[in-house]
Amino acid sequence: MKHLSHLKALQALEATIRLGSLKRAADELYVTPAAAGQRIRTLEAYLGAQLLDRRSDGARPTVEAKVAITELSSGFRLLEVAAEKLQFKHLNEVYIRADPDWAELWLAPRIGKFEAVHPSLTILLESNLEPVKYNRKPDINVSYAATDEENPSNILFHEYLLPVSSPLNHERIHKLPHDRCLEGFPLLHLLNQVGHPNLFGWREWVKKYGRRKEVTGRGIQYERTSTALRAIGSGSDAGLLICGLSLILTEIKEGALKLPFNIEEGAWSGFAYYLHDIEESQMRRQVSLFHDWLVDEAKVTKTELKEMCPDRAV
Repeated sequence: MKHLSHLKALQALEATIRLGSLKRAADELYVTPAAAGQRIRTLEAYLGAQLLDRRSDGARPTVEAKVAITELSSGFRLLEVAAEKLQFKHLNEVYIRADPDWAELWLAPRIGKFEAVHPSLTILLESNLEPVKYNRKPDINVSYAATDEENPSNILFHEYLLPVSSPLNHERIHKLPHDRCLEGFPLLHLLNQVGHPNLFGWREWVKKYGRRKEVTGRGIQYERTSTALRAIGSGSDAGLLICGLSLILTEIKEGALKLPFNIEEGAWSGFAYYLHDIEESQMRRQVSLFHDWLVDEAKVTKTELKEMCPDRAV
């Protein structure tokens, strides 16, 4: 290998001979025909021999080129196999599997800032609750799971749960008597909060804070927070939901959603968002760029939660 040179010229020569046309070779290599031709002429000058018989109907290898064309073609095929194994084509991609609500409600509103700074990178994002779409390991995985206080290093932030409503229902609630202001309002439920020891839903909230008669658990149950939030915004009769504050900080600031009760009338869940890095991928600069940006953005959310909510280690 120490004597190997003019690799791009050899590539242009092999493609031209294989395809029978300098133009077709240039198209395959994503260069102009003039650039491909110049590479081959430079190689011919270096070797002191003509390698192509240039004709009006195409290009043919000369005798000097024919002696090496088999090995040349075989060599580039092997290089393609090696490049595939090394995943060269994925160098500008960052593949993320994540909790679907976190991806839609937290990441999506923020990711434009990253893409503006790194427009050449492609973000491949899919739910970690669905079958794997891409035939490789994810570069970054974000999950929503019960907290492990003995190993908090990969926690992005803990979650704080509290009621949320539309602006219209927020106004209606505050016009009603304090002790029964939730009577008559539909209460939306998230399936993962129903009866979970580390989470709480309306049954637990009403038992602690009142505002209506005991909650039986009846009502629409949603698997996804994002779906339930869309229902809240769809009309005045949509009701209220208990959900994670971290996912709706932007909507709260913009006034699209409201917190109808004091921030203290919520609770830290026993869950957090975890960042699981794939160590091999951390060697790639593109993944490191996204990783560092993600950690910095999570610190902003972590600080906002700490400033807004009752004390706990967030």
